[in-house]
Amino acid sequence: MMKRLTGIRLVNWHAFKDETIEIKNSTLLSGENGAGKSTILDAIQFVLTCSKNNFNKAANENSKRSLSGYVRFKTGREDNEFERNGDVSAHVALEFYEESKKNYFIIGAVIDSASETSEKILWYRVEKCRFEDVTFIVNNEPTDIANFRLYGKELNMPFSSTRIVDAKKDFSHRLGRLNEKFFELLPKALAFKPISNVKEFVYTYILEEKSVNIDELRENIRTFKEFEDILNEVKIKIKKLEEIKVKYSSYENISRTISIHEFIVLKAEEELLKEEIEQKIKEITALNVNIYTLNNKNNVIYDEINEKTKIANNIQADLYSNSEYKALETMKNSLEQAEKDYRHEKEDKNRFLKQLSEQKSYIKELNRLLFDTDTIGDFYNKMISLDENNIEEYKTTSINTENVIDKTKQDKEKYRAEKEYELKQKEDNRKDIEKQISELEKRNLQYSREVILLKEEIIKETRKLGREIVPKILCELLEVTDPVWKNAVEGYLNTQRSYLIVDEEDFDSVLKIYERLSKAQGLHSVGVINTRGLEKYDNPLENSLAEVVVSKSIDAKRYINMILGNVIRCTHVSELKEHKTSITPTCMMYKNNVARAINPRIYKTPYIGEDAYKYQLEQAKDNLNILLSEINILKEDINIVTNIIKTINKLRLENLREKCDVLKRIVDISNKVSTLKDEILELEKNNSYMALQIKLNEVQEEIESLNLSKKNIEYELINKKEIYLQLITVLMKKEEFFL
Repeated sequence: MMKRLTGIRLVNWHAFKDETIEIKNSTLLSGENGAGKSTILDAIQFVLTCSKNNFNKAANENSKRSLSGYVRFKTGREDNEFERNGDVSAHVALEFYEESKKNYFIIGAVIDSASETSEKILWYRVEKCRFEDVTFIVNNEPTDIANFRLYGKELNMPFSSTRIVDAKKDFSHRLGRLNEKFFELLPKALAFKPISNVKEFVYTYILEEKSVNIDELRENIRTFKEFEDILNEVKIKIKKLEEIKVKYSSYENISRTISIHEFIVLKAEEELLKEEIEQKIKEITALNVNIYTLNNKNNVIYDEINEKTKIANNIQADLYSNSEYKALETMKNSLEQAEKDYRHEKEDKNRFLKQLSEQKSYIKELNRLLFDTDTIGDFYNKMISLDENNIEEYKTTSINTENVIDKTKQDKEKYRAEKEYELKQKEDNRKDIEKQISELEKRNLQYSREVILLKEEIIKETRKLGREIVPKILCELLEVTDPVWKNAVEGYLNTQRSYLIVDEEDFDSVLKIYERLSKAQGLHSVGVINTRGLEKYDNPLENSLAEVVVSKSIDAKRYINMILGNVIRCTHVSELKEHKTSITPTCMMYKNNVARAINPRIYKTPYIGEDAYKYQLEQAKDNLNILLSEINILKEDINIVTNIIKTINKLRLENLREKCDVLKRIVDISNKVSTLKDEILELEKNNSYMALQIKLNEVQEEIESLNLSKKNIEYELINKKEIYLQLITVLMKKEEFFL
């Protein structure tokens, strides 16, 4: 896949301040000595090989040109060695066109050169871009590494690194998986000199250096011997295979004999199968005759049932013409319906009583949970005494009780929601305290989110730039030598205890990161100490608060001297006004003619000293125990209220009111059944229609007997037909097997 160089971009590269060189196919560079031909070639090989050690080989094999000389434009004049001074940034970029994908891409480097330090290089690659799509210069100044890296996020750069190894690997892969030899041959090819010996040129610059490997030759001979041995083994195997072939021919002859014997056996089985088929056909024929006979019997019984049914209908008609019979039948129908209604109502009553018993247990439990002896207790008594005589009184009491319970449920749900919200807050506090304890057990003091965030971001950002800066927190560098004045030191320093301190040369870099975080994330209130100029505070005032604070860090000690070096320690408050700034061990402070007491909350949690974490850990554990006790009390309250609400949710008082009328209905229906039975008994004493009734009963018994016979015949017919179908199925399978 062809990748053609289409352009070279040079910014602050020796004499080229801002140049774009277009490349079309083969390109010739010509000019007088010193015109800049090798400067352009060095720019190309610098990017392609990611090396700064082979400059100006095209003009002079012993060249001493350096990367800083190119970036700062070294002139060689004694009065002005470099044209560019101070902090200088340069860009060298190569634009390629990938013909297979019809796509442009750029590889290049950003170089930052400071007057007192070695240059820094950022290697990068940009896809689907040309030079005009990339901004190399902003406000007439070439962009430095830090800003170009940020700008690269907008370009979605797939690669950027300050490591030469990573750059060579990425560029080699992107340019077509170049062999490692490429990075050696390219500088040699540029170091051109007249060819005096063609053979030497070919061996040096074209052919790869190869040496005769005696061990490999010996290995090849050994391998050849092994193959010779394998060949002999194969010949032996072929001979054995020929013996196997002879035995296999014998096996085939025996197999044919076995097949003939199997055919004779199958032929005998065929004869037996024919006999079985003939037997099954005889059985099927006999079953057909049997089924035919049963069908005839069934038709005869059917006709006889129709005849008897006509006789019964005539007798029934005679009975219906009798008025006493009609009245008796009407009463019997009414009794049958009444008994049916009674059974139905009895089932409803049993279900009602079961539900009533269940609801009574819930009301009793609710009365216990609420300590209520009036409304709910009175309703419980009404439920116990409920019968058909006091239904309306029960309904009224039920409605009133339900209103009271609904109001109670609303109050309890509101109370539970408040307690659950309070519990959630305390659980969140518990997690925070447990996290604090875990960190304190690792001897990690707890600071505000802003302090931790700023510290971590400084480490992260500077690590990317190649020089990691790890800020220290001021209080971790301090010790108070006199415990009497520990609270005074903690209270006076207050938030200054968590200020960050960095080396003097790192302050400007840290300040830029802080400003960016302040705008991007609203980070504020964290102090970063500038240690420059603090040496003038080496000697604090005598008897000052600074005298009881020591540190292994000279910068931290100087800062403390600056803050506490003029704060005079006083034993009694009466001495405070004798000094411009002073303090007592009880944390009464005097400053600018104003006396005030420091809030104890400030120094209650210590941060200074090697054992500060122990005090914080003890405080955190005490706070956790108090919080756990409060959480348990809240959970008990919530559990009690939840049980009350659950019990209320089980109540179905409205459903009970709708169903309680069953107690009265079942009494009414029971009375109706008793009355109907008495009336039927009275009518049955008149037997004027009894002869017809007896005759009807006899005919109906005959019809039942005939129906039973008909049912037996039909059952037998079904069985015979099933056997018939089974025989047919077996016959078909045997015939299919036979065919």
